[in-house]
Formats: sequence, structure tokens, C-alpha cells
Amino acid sequence: MTPDTFSERGELPTVKELKGNLFLADRGYYSGDFILELDEAGGYYVLRAKGLKRVLIHSAIQEDSRQLINKKSPKLSVLQKRLPKRQAVDMDVEIKGKLSGWLLIGV
Repeated sequence: MTPDTFSERGELPTVKELKGNLFLADRGYYSGDFILELDEAGGYYVLRAKGLKRVLIHSAIQEDSRQLINKKSPKLSVLQKRLPKRQAVDMDVEIKGKLSGWLLIGV
């Protein structure tokens, strides 16, 4: 907790400090650069994010093993209409030209 006089974002631990740990965050903390660094450092994350409609999806598999995309990598905005409401989806996404694994729950 921080006083209302400055942003909590400045209090975030470094990605090195998060290696092997789970980072929990709300929408205001999403940063593609931070997530990529955290991924590369061996950290984990669970977060709500906004503004991700342009993220490219390379693979998307539902809990029931159904593949949601074929050959072309669509943007999340295109795939979003077909995402199930009551199943998790395991996805490989591209952020700033690098692949990252996501588990999407309750879209």
C-alpha cells in the first residue's frame, strides 16, 4: 500500500526479484515490456489486461482440447468472438515480436 500522493507502479519489484515468483496485478499494471522481461527472467504472472486486441495469437486450445485457430495467426480481437465463456484457453501469443504463453480464463 502506498499513500495517494504517488503511483503504486513505482513500488513494483524488479523482474529479477520476481524470478520464480507469481506476480498478481490488475489492469493498470499491464506492460508488454514488463511481461516479456518477467517471462524471460523465469517469473510468473496472473493479471487482468486491457488494450490487447492487437496481440497475435499463434495457438489457442480450449480445456476440451479443441483447437481454436487453423493456420493464420489472428489478432485477439478476431478470435475473441469465438472464445468460450466457461472454459480456460491455453494460448501462445506474440507480444512485441516475441512469443509468450498465456492461460486465458473467463473472457
